Amino acid sequence: MEKCEKGKYNCALCPYRGCYHNEMDTVKMPNCPTLNEQERLNEILSKYEGECLKIAKVSAEVAVGRYGGKSRIEETIEFIRKMDYKKVGLVFCYALREEARLFANLVDVTLGTKTVLSPTSDEDLSEEEKNKVRFKLESLMCKMGSVEREKLGLTGFDSASVPMCNPIAQALFINEQETKLNIILGLCVGHDVLFNMFAKSPATVLAVKDRLYNHDPVKGFYDENGYCYKTLSEKRPMALKNKITK
Repeated sequence: MEKCEKGKYNCALCPYRGCYHNEMDTVKMPNCPTLNEQERLNEILSKYEGECLKIAKVSAEVAVGRYGGKSRIEETIEFIRKMDYKKVGLVFCYALREEARLFANLVDVTLGTKTVLSPTSDEDLSEEEKNKVRFKLESLMCKMGSVEREKLGLTGFDSASVPMCNPIAQALFINEQETKLNIILGLCVGHDVLFNMFAKSPATVLAVKDRLYNHDPVKGFYDENGYCYKTLSEKRPMALKNKITK
């Protein structure tokens, strides 16, 4: 049997948060990376160069500017603009198809993609104008290919008549378009893993799917009738009482 060892790092359980407040003298957690790995952390700083340094800089600008006053949607648009990406991929789930449509339209009017299939009369473009488009959005839905689940031996599902999701196809088709950034919108748990395994470009998550909490999974931590609260109440009630405030 494979030996299972305890995790080395436990930042999620640290009550001190000294690295955030720059008060490391208060930290008493064993194996704290900030306390014990300074030499290695200093070496890692050299990784922030070229494209990585630009992403770090732009991310800081987007996060700090109007802190708390921008939605994730607005931050994503701003990040794309500041990074000056020319081609971005949007891979989305059928369950969030309306949100994908709205995002595509939003990108269209804010970044000038002009890719809306049925533009209003004042958005009609000549061929010359279309050739001037500098930014492109490539979008692919999860059900692409309409592949029957049975082809992978996936049987016994209530939704067996619905084609399977195809995240590997989404990744490979997006790769062919040479996107510089991919945006994940609502892919299922596991399907997002497969997409990232096969995608060549880095990805950011615009939203995740959560059918129970209207695509806001964090609510699951605070629902007193939900899985998280009930489980911790039964097995580890102190976790609900010892809230981190600092």
